[in-house]
Amino acid sequence: MLKRVAVVLASAALAALVPNAASADGGTHTHVSAACQASNCTFGAASSTSQDSASGPSKSSGSAPVCAYVPAGAITTADDGSRGQWYRLDCGRGFDQGEFGGPALPLWAGAGQPGPAVSPVVVAQQAESELVLPSPVMSFSPAGFQVVRVPTWMWIEPVQWRPVTATAQVPGVSVTATATPSSVKWDLGDGTQLTCAGPGTPWRPGDDPRASSPDCGHVFLRPSADQPGGTYAVTVRVHWRVDWAGGGQQGVFPDLSSTTTVQVRVEEVHSVVTSNQTR
Repeated sequence: MLKRVAVVLASAALAALVPNAASADGGTHTHVSAACQASNCTFGAASSTSQDSASGPSKSSGSAPVCAYVPAGAITTADDGSRGQWYRLDCGRGFDQGEFGGPALPLWAGAGQPGPAVSPVVVAQQAESELVLPSPVMSFSPAGFQVVRVPTWMWIEPVQWRPVTATAQVPGVSVTATATPSSVKWDLGDGTQLTCAGPGTPWRPGDDPRASSPDCGHVFLRPSADQPGGTYAVTVRVHWRVDWAGGGQQGVFPDLSSTTTVQVRVEEVHSVVTSNQTR
């Protein structure tokens, strides 16, 4: 009877710890794997994490804690004569019912029983959840306010246009997730939306101020004076392709994105031509 109950509880406990699917919105994920040695089973995909980002974080999905099933009592003998032990889940803090994928049920394991192999996909999900994307930093030319019917150049700071990586490890498996910027969507606040294939080209002194950006620009046709605060809310969203590799496998996750909104003032400038005549 004890063993039958143990099987039911063990199955329920493991089902509760099945990893949640990764999502593109940067939500919190539960990524759990198991590795058992003697009387200690550790659940959680990341024992160490390395990150590389160009600026402050925009997306940090927040990983589940690394939890461990610790012995809840002494080794005992089941009805069939097998020896094993009950374990309770210890996450280093309170473990709320339903949090991180399911309730913290007790688990029965035979003495010295090896744990299941860790899937590289599970470790990859943990690495993906640890990616920290930089918040896009926008630049415009002309500097300061923009002018109606004058070409506006727009770009993301070039230092941010590079891959971001995170690595998750468990004994025997190391997986790296890489987020690579792929495109930028601009919402100019005046009803115009456009997508640029790259970060845009910075305007440099010496460039023709009357010329349009070669790859990412806009011309405002109306001033922003009638908008709340007298400005247009300009939003930029960078899309990132996410790949992973490790443990002899590789794959692709749904795209991630990072976004920023700034207020941009657009004015209408009138020129007055005067004539000086000398008598």
